[in-house]
Order: sequence, then C-alpha cells, then structure tokens
Amino acid sequence: GSVLNGALPSAGSDMAGSINQSNLLETSGLNPFQTLIVTNGLSGFDNLQLSGGNSGSDLRQNIVDGAGMTVATGHYDYVLASGGSNNNDVGIAYTLKQVDIADNRTLTLTGSADGAELNAVVTGSEAGDLLISGAANSSVLLTGVNTYSGTTTVSSDVTLTAGVSGFGTYINSGANTIGGLTVDNDGSLVLNSGTTLRINELVDTATNTIAGTLSGTGTLALVDDGAGLTITSGNRGFGGTLILGE
Repeated sequence: GSVLNGALPSAGSDMAGSINQSNLLETSGLNPFQTLIVTNGLSGFDNLQLSGGNSGSDLRQNIVDGAGMTVATGHYDYVLASGGSNNNDVGIAYTLKQVDIADNRTLTLTGSADGAELNAVVTGSEAGDLLISGAANSSVLLTGVNTYSGTTTVSSDVTLTAGVSGFGTYINSGANTIGGLTVDNDGSLVLNSGTTLRINELVDTATNTIAGTLSGTGTLALVDDGAGLTITSGNRGFGGTLILGE
C-alpha cells in the first residue's frame, strides 16, 4: 500500500488544547475526530500506511472546568481513520479510555435526557471527587471498571446508573470502594443487577447520605470502619441487597 511520510503522536504525548468537562460525555469528548486531509472522494484508504504506524495509545488531554482549571486528565487511544463529511476525509479517530481525577479537584459529569454514558475507566485518589450533574430528568451511566476513591455526589434531578462492567461489578478503588456517597433530594442512584457498589469512608465525611431514590437489584455495601449511612427517602423500587458493616 501507499506510505504517507508522517507519524502519529507517541504514547504519553499531550493533545493540543483542552476539553471542558461539560462536553466530556459528548462525541467531542468521547470519540473526537481530527481531520488531516480533506478529499472529495476517498478510495483505497485501507491500503494507506503511515511511516510511523497507524495507531497508538495514551495520548493525553487536559479536562478543565468553566474557569479553565484542570480537574482531570483524559487518556485516549487513537488510530488513522476515515471520517468527516460523508466519510471522505483522512484523519485521526480518538477513543477515551481513562479519566484521571486530579487531587483536590472535582470532576463534574453532565447527564443528558437520553442518557450520557462513560465506559472509560475513572481513576484518582481519595483527594479527588466526582459530581454527577445535569438538567432535570437527565442521567449518567458509568460502566467502566473505575478505581477512583474520592466522594461521589449525585445532584438533584439526576440519575446515576452504576452499570455492569466487564467484570460484572461497579468498582471503585482497588478494594471495590468509593470514599463516600451523597445522593441529593430528587437525585437517583440505580444499581443494576450484578452490580456491587462498596462505600469505604476514606475521606473526612461524617456520614453517607441518600436523600434521593435508590433503585435496582444490585448490592450497596457499607464497609465497617465507623462510617455511617443515612437514608431519608422511600426506596420501594430497590430490590437489591444492602450490606451494613461488611
């Protein structure tokens, strides 16, 4: 095949610019496409080879808040691909694989009415937190094997669904824990069948609170380390298992 004298970025390189966290769960954040060559009609693309190879991994981009502060880092796999208008352009297709929440920062994931989904792995220490936000009746589905250990907060009117990952469980930190959980009034946490969410009070929070709705048939487990769990809402839709003092 034809060889194009060029190379994709090397692993660990930084992408130009940054992405606002409010756009992270949109196509521009999850699967962006960067056009390199515009054509009127593309043929023989499968025979095109870059001198440095056609794919790579761990290209990084800063994820920022509204003030321009970096709150997380996105890690992308990338490949030479066709795309753009009528799929006639040659460029780089990126896939978000991992999100590292920065210490002492809060990453906000914004839900949508038709359900925003993140299957990339979310990582970070107990010093970084996750906020699930959005307009009324919006939702976020997390399906990655997540390893962050900060506090997760679900804002009012938003649903967080802890989906079944490749390992059949919603995992946070290596010990299958998150550092804390707050579900605000009118917020909602759904634990799908086969999903386990463990709460280990790793951060300085007096108690975990579910003031919104808890539903699904999964398992919510509270590790016995002195942390409390306060549920102030009726949860008739929850048919799963609640474990206190695991």
